[in-house]
Parts: sequence; C-alpha cells; structure tokens
Amino acid sequence: MELTILIPIFFILIVIVVYSLSGSLKRSLFLTSVFLVIIMTFILFSIILDSRQLADIAKSTSLFIYTANNNPEIGVAINFSQVESQTLTQEQTKEAFDQVITKDTQLKKTYFKTFIFSESAINELLAEEVKLNQGITVSKKEILDGMASADKEESAAFFTTAVLDIFQNLQNGDKMAVFLKKYKNKEIIIYPKIKAISILSVMPEDMVKRVMSKTDL
Repeated sequence: MELTILIPIFFILIVIVVYSLSGSLKRSLFLTSVFLVIIMTFILFSIILDSRQLADIAKSTSLFIYTANNNPEIGVAINFSQVESQTLTQEQTKEAFDQVITKDTQLKKTYFKTFIFSESAINELLAEEVKLNQGITVSKKEILDGMASADKEESAAFFTTAVLDIFQNLQNGDKMAVFLKKYKNKEIIIYPKIKAISILSVMPEDMVKRVMSKTDL
C-alpha cells in the first residue's frame, strides 16, 4: 500500500489512541503531529546516512545484469572510478543471476552491489541520445540494437554505455522517479538491498523530491 494512503490512516489511528488516553482532541492532534515529525525525521536521517554510504559505489566494482524476457543476457562488472569494465561469460552471468535470486551471500564478497535491469527498465531510463567521448553521440535505438548483438563483447559494451548513462542521470527527479517505480515493480533488483532506495520506492513522488534535495543521492 502506498505511503500516500498509509500516512493519513496512521495519523487518524494515532489520534484516536492518544485521544482515548488524554481525553483532549487538541492535545491529541499536537502529540500525533510531533510523533509523526519524529518518525519522518528518523526516516530522512536513515536515507541520508545510507545515501552517503553509496559513495562507495563510485570506487568499488559492482555487477550489472541485463535481462530480456526474465532471462539473464548480459553481465558486466563495472568500476566507476577507473571507468573500466569486465564482461562475464553467459555461464557466469547466469550463475550470478541465480545467486541474486537465491540471495547467495558469496556474491557480496565479490561485488559491492549487483544490479539487475529488465528490458523495460533500460528502455525507460536510457536517454534518447547519449554523449560519448570526443563529442560522439549515439541514439537510444543504436544502444538497444547493440545490446541485442550476437557479438557478446559488442553487446556488453553497449550495455555498459547504457548503465553509465542511467546512473549519470539519476540526479534528475523524473529519472529517479522512474528508477524507483521500476525497483518497486521488481524490474530493477539490487543485491544486497540499498535501504535508501527501498524506503524512497514506497514514498510519494513529491516527498521523494524533497528528500533528494536534502541528500546526495
């Protein structure tokens, strides 16, 4: 259930409980408001704390898996700080995908985070045009066609380009909203989970934008 619905329900329930104890409606509303402010402050603090830890993703190696029709097609290990990537074989990609599904802790020892992107998630998050080095620009269609290439190195290179573009654009509120929606719908899977993303994915969009303006997420 959306937080948009849960918050007013939760507020009313607390008011009823506090009113039954205090017998004063005015005092009940005041105490409930204070209680909710404390809760929201705690949530915001948790998100800020967790989002700062995400700085580690920029200097660590994470694994990115692309799935088509729920089948793992491409696996790429990317180190953002060194701007280098390593292509996994089809067998390695399938094994890593299965480890995420079964929550195998062995994967955590190899990669900082593992991200699984569905076909739909990539399609909606990828920019219409992506600028590469030396002023070269490629279209979304070229990238998606390249990811479907039978040449595994070529498809991995295009997938890497897509991942870099998506993460670069997540500071855009609209793109983050799409990312969170896809995460909530399990079209993006992150292992181990990122607490900040999990919390943000169930919050109303306007609240998410306010939180993002106060964090480095």
